[in-house]
Amino acid sequence: MDEKTNKLINDALHNNLTHLEKYDIDESFGGEHPTYFEAESIGEIVDYVKNKKIKAMLLFARSDCAICEVKEAIDSIEPYCTGTCVDGGKMLFGASVEKSDGEAKYRMLLLFEQPQPQAGSQKADDGFDEDVPF
Repeated sequence: MDEKTNKLINDALHNNLTHLEKYDIDESFGGEHPTYFEAESIGEIVDYVKNKKIKAMLLFARSDCAICEVKEAIDSIEPYCTGTCVDGGKMLFGASVEKSDGEAKYRMLLLFEQPQPQAGSQKADDGFDEDVPF
């Protein structure tokens, strides 16, 4: 994991208004490697996730962010989440208890559902190239 991801996990576990355990993070991401993302506004977050389906998420807000802003961010992201994320307890969030100058307003770890190939959309590989003379 990169430095920003490690700092976010450390902040979520040790500098968070919401109590999270390492187990919560491990359970949410199931050993998969989430994508790190940061933004200054809810609009930036929505633009980033709008064509994806989120399987698991950790949203962490800067200490000067009002609780209503965190709630608004969660509400804005929820339509892009799978049922597993929302109802399966894989949506984690928190806010920093320490002054966090220089950090983005929102920092996130996101695990996206991989799109499944459509049936019949891929050509079967029969081992032959096109236009092969016999």
